[in-house]
Amino acid sequence: MIRIIECCVCKRMTRANLLLWDTNICLECEQKIIDLDSDHEDYLVLKEGIKRILRYNQPVSGP
Repeated sequence: MIRIIECCVCKRMTRANLLLWDTNICLECEQKIIDLDSDHEDYLVLKEGIKRILRYNQPVSGP
């Protein structure tokens, strides 16, 4: 079964590709992220977006 889900980067409905806690990054956006140099103007924005996904979707650990 093919799962269709919104890409958290481009907001298009696409085939599930890179799922981080049920948040999808489509194949095209993943490739853009992989090919992006650290001095590119979009690098920090994308890096912070991925950090937000990881930070806010991590399971909460008990005391």
